[in-house]
Amino acid sequence: MIIKIIFFLLTGLYISCSKDHFPQVNTAPCAIHTKIPKLQQGLYGRIYYKHGNCMPTIDPVTQTCKTECIRTELYLTAPVKYSSQTHPYYSNLPAPVREIIPSNTEGYFESICPSGMYSVFVKWNNMYYAQNISAEGFVNLINITTDSIINADFTIDEAVY
Repeated sequence: MIIKIIFFLLTGLYISCSKDHFPQVNTAPCAIHTKIPKLQQGLYGRIYYKHGNCMPTIDPVTQTCKTECIRTELYLTAPVKYSSQTHPYYSNLPAPVREIIPSNTEGYFESICPSGMYSVFVKWNNMYYAQNISAEGFVNLINITTDSIINADFTIDEAVY
């Protein structure tokens, strides 16, 4: 029993002290997105992290619900079908990576991307997050066509509702 308690205490200490725990969260409020991409074709947007208690019955003064911009990377892969065993966190990317797009400290990203269908994963705590599912059953599906600019925001939602 004591070994189990020590194990859990050490695990909690490791997680809370780990450099990779939440290094990408921007604690300042997200700046208003006014940047106009200089792309002829590709993808741009913001990446957010939502956490805390977002229950509507909580007093707005004491509510802990927050949405913050994060600096991380997007991974565009071949389209991936939904799987209940891994969704929404994936320990490994389930398809070959076609593009890696970094975001800045305000969560903003933009990239010239070739035409095609992609599943988009957000790197988060050494995992890959993809929440949305298309009507056809694909995860975070986007379609970039010739001379199109896609505005897509992604939110890692770990809030309580």
